[in-house]
Amino acid sequence: MQNKIGGIILAAGESSRMGKPKALLLFPDKKTLLTAQAQLLRDAGCQPVVVVVGAGSDVIVRAHPHLEVSWCVNKAWETGQFSSIHAGVSHLLHHDIDGVIILPVDTAGVKAQTLVNIMKEAEKNPSLSAVVPVFNGKGGHPVYLTRAFCVKVAESDPQKDRLDILLHRAGDILHLPVDDEAILKNINTPDEWERNCSDASSL
Repeated sequence: MQNKIGGIILAAGESSRMGKPKALLLFPDKKTLLTAQAQLLRDAGCQPVVVVVGAGSDVIVRAHPHLEVSWCVNKAWETGQFSSIHAGVSHLLHHDIDGVIILPVDTAGVKAQTLVNIMKEAEKNPSLSAVVPVFNGKGGHPVYLTRAFCVKVAESDPQKDRLDILLHRAGDILHLPVDDEAILKNINTPDEWERNCSDASSL
């Protein structure tokens, strides 16, 4: 691919139902979920990768001293996920990129090939604002945004706007069917994480 794609991992939430930051969740091999997600983005060709943190930011950063990412602290994380998207996009717009892939830290198990397919479609359709993966008719993550659309995100109100509303206004969105159920995941509790690890070890 010729496009230069940055990656954003959203890891700023409080994770109250999990009882600890989701970024620190451990796989059986002791790799953190955040480490795995950063590796996923790099394997797919995303560079640079920025991690947006908020609640528990100091703990998360200290736990990953060698992680090859840029850190972006969203001080307004309590206002919702869009404020983290706004912060990450604004951060990456300072780099020479054609677009970004946005991946919530708790969307675990997405295949690298799924990201590659999304980015290939984006490269073939440069006039689009975004590419959204779809499994069984349901949209999920990660989402691809062009640089031009990222500028619109950066110019929006991080505490009032929402990504889905901005995408709806844009209209020129490609909904890409993918064979990857993990795009619909949203791990919130210890039981869900345990099931996720069990499912991953059985593959």
